[in-house]
Amino acid sequence: MGSAGSFGVVAGIYVTLANSSITGDVGAVSYITLTNSSVTGSVHPNNDPTAQQARLDVSTAYANADSSGPSTNHSGTLDGQVLGAGIYNSVAAYSTAAGAVLTLDGGGDPDSVFIFKTDGAIVFGAGTQMVLTNEAKAYNVFWQTPSYASFGATSQISGTVLAQDYITFGAGATLSGRAFSKSGYVTMSNAVVDNRNALVPVATVPAAPPVAATAGDGTATVTWTAPADGGSAILDYTVTATPGGTPGTPISVHSSTRSAVFPGLTNGTAYTFSVVARNAIGTSPPGSAAAVTPTASATVPAAPPVAAIAGDGTATVTWTAPSNGGSTILDYTVTASPGGTTVTKSASTFSAVFTGLTNGTAYTFTVVARNAIGTSLPGSSAAVTPTASATVPAAPPVGATAGDGTATVTWTAPSNGGSTILDYTVTASPGGTSVTHTSSTFSAVFTGLTNATPYTFTVVARNAIGTSPPGLAAVAPTAASSGATGATGATGATGATGATGGTGISGATGATGGTGISGATGATGGTGTAGGTGTAGAAGTAGIAGAVGSAGTAGIARAVGSAGTAGTAGTAGTAGTAGTAGTRGGGSTSGNNWLLNLFNGGSRLGSGGGSTPNGNWLWSFVQPDGAAPGAGPAAVSENSRGEKHTVIRQLVNNRSWQVTEPGSEEIAPLSNRRWAVAKRHENPGHPYQNAPHSPTPTAISQLDLYANRA
Repeated sequence: MGSAGSFGVVAGIYVTLANSSITGDVGAVSYITLTNSSVTGSVHPNNDPTAQQARLDVSTAYANADSSGPSTNHSGTLDGQVLGAGIYNSVAAYSTAAGAVLTLDGGGDPDSVFIFKTDGAIVFGAGTQMVLTNEAKAYNVFWQTPSYASFGATSQISGTVLAQDYITFGAGATLSGRAFSKSGYVTMSNAVVDNRNALVPVATVPAAPPVAATAGDGTATVTWTAPADGGSAILDYTVTATPGGTPGTPISVHSSTRSAVFPGLTNGTAYTFSVVARNAIGTSPPGSAAAVTPTASATVPAAPPVAAIAGDGTATVTWTAPSNGGSTILDYTVTASPGGTTVTKSASTFSAVFTGLTNGTAYTFTVVARNAIGTSLPGSSAAVTPTASATVPAAPPVGATAGDGTATVTWTAPSNGGSTILDYTVTASPGGTSVTHTSSTFSAVFTGLTNATPYTFTVVARNAIGTSPPGLAAVAPTAASSGATGATGATGATGATGATGGTGISGATGATGGTGISGATGATGGTGTAGGTGTAGAAGTAGIAGAVGSAGTAGIARAVGSAGTAGTAGTAGTAGTAGTAGTRGGGSTSGNNWLLNLFNGGSRLGSGGGSTPNGNWLWSFVQPDGAAPGAGPAAVSENSRGEKHTVIRQLVNNRSWQVTEPGSEEIAPLSNRRWAVAKRHENPGHPYQNAPHSPTPTAISQLDLYANRA
C-alpha cells in the first residue's frame, strides 16, 4: 500500500464527514469537510503532495488486486457464507441482505489473504456482520470493484475497500480497515473508519515466555507457554539452568515443544531456569522460573514421638511433629487401646483428649502421621492409668498418753487420698502449741503441760491437695505420787547407826550393808535384831532389793520398799551382821538433790559418778555429781549412757512400783519426790553394746540413786 497505508480515507474528488470519526490520515483531490467529526491522523485536502502520492499508491494497489489470480468464481451473494483464504471473482455485484453474516476463516494462518473482485458494485445490507476467525486478519482482506461501494446502516465490515467510484456509509456503519476511491467521493454520516486493524504489523522479537519449574529427586522439569511471537513465527526455544555447569544445559527444543527435563541435579541445591524464544527477527528476553531445590524422593512420615497423661477417667495425649518424609504432613490419627477409639487431628494440632475411660485400667495411645505418600509407623505412649482425682488425706487415728506435765501423742498413717502425705501437724489445746513432723514420724511429745488440765490433741495430715480433717485424742496430765515412808526394815546384826533421813532413799547395794536409812524414824539402824521386823523384808523382795538379796539387801529393802506386808521374807535379814560399816553411803548433796551409793564388798565409786560391771550388767549414775539444783537427770554423761534405760519409780506415798521405758537415752526431769534408777546391758570387753550376754546375772553390784526433793 506504500504511503497510503497510514490513511483511513482517500477520495478522487472530496470527503464529507458528519458526526463521524476516522482513525488514520484523510486525503482528497478537492476539499475535505468535517462536521462534528474527528480525524486522529493528518488531513490532506486539495491533492497536496501527500494526498497525491497516496492516490498513486491506491491506484497501484487497485491494479494489483484486479490482476491477482488465479481466482475462484463466486456468485456474489455472501449471506451466511464461511469462506477460507483465497481470491474470489464475481461477475455480479457482491451483496448481502440486511442482517446477514459473512465469516472469513484464516485456517490458523495469520498470513492468509482474502481478495474479493467483482465486475459489479459492492453492497452490504444494513446490519451485515463480518466475522474474522482462526487468525484471519483485517489487513489481509481486500475488496475491489470498478464501480461503487455502499455500507448499510449499522453494518460492520473489515478490510481495505478499493473502489473506482464513490463510497458511502450509512448511519452507524463501521469499517475496520480503509476506504479508498480512485475517482469518486467518500461520504460518512454517523459512521466510523478505523485503519488500525488494517495496518500490517511490523515484526519484532518474541516476548519473554512465562516459565515454571518443578523439582524432583535429582531432577527438575521446566515448562513454559508460547509468548507473543512479535509478528514473526517462533522458530525454537532455548532453556538454561543456573548455577552454570548443570549437566545437559542449555537445551534447545522446537517451537512446538513446551517443556524440558534436567536430570543429574544435586539434591539440596537451588536451581533457576530461563527460557528464550527465537523468531526470524531475533531472540526474546528470557523468561525465568522461581528457584527450585531437588530433594530425595518423598516417603511416609516418621513415627511421631507420643506422650500421655492420665486424669480422672480421662487421658491427654500429646505428640510432636516427626520428619515429614519430604512431603507435607496432612493429618494425625490417634488411637486408644483398649477400646480402639480413634480421633483425627489436623497437621497443626498436637494433642487429643480422651474421655470416658475406666479408672484403674491401663491405656496406651498410638499416633500415626499421614502425608501424600502414605501413613507413618505408629508412635506409642507409655501406658497410663486413669485414677479418681486425688483428695486431702483422711483424718489420722490418734492416741495420747499422759505423763507428769507431759503428754505423748501417737497416730497412724491415714488414707493419703491418692496423693503422698507430706507431713503431720500436731496441735495441743488449750495453749495452741503445734509441731510439724515429717510423713515418716508418728509421735510427738508435749512437755510443760499443766497437771490435771484436760488437753485435746489434734493431728492433721497434709498432701499436695490440702490438709485432712483433724484426728484427735484427749488426756489430762497427772502429777506422780510421792513415795510412801519406808517401813522399818530388818536391822543388821550389828547395824551401824544410820543418819536420820528425810525420805527413805536407799543407797547403792554394797557389801557392807549400804546406808540403812529408815523411812521417817530411822535414826539408828542398829536397833533392830536380825530378821526382827521381817515384815519389811518382804517389801524389799518386791523391789530391786529383793532381787539382789545378800546381807545388805535387807537394808536396801527397808530404805526403798513400798509395801512391807509380807513378813516371811524378813528371814533374810539375819545376814545383816555385815552392816557394821553401814554409814551414809558417800552421797553428796547439792541443794535439795541427794545422791547416795550402796556398796558391795567394801568398795565404793564415790559420789561423783561412775559404774561397776557385774557380769553383764552395768548400773550407772543417772546424774553426775555437781549438777545444778533441780536440773534433773537429763545430762547423762557419755560413759553412763545406754541405748535404752529402764526407769523404776517408787511412789512413796502409796508404796507401789511403776516401770516405764523411754525411747531416748535420757530420762525426763524429776519433780516432787520420785526415785529413779538407770540400767543398761554391757558385755565384758564390748563397751556400750546393748545385747544381753548369757547367762543373765542375778546380782546387782552397785546402785546409784538420784532424788529430787520437793
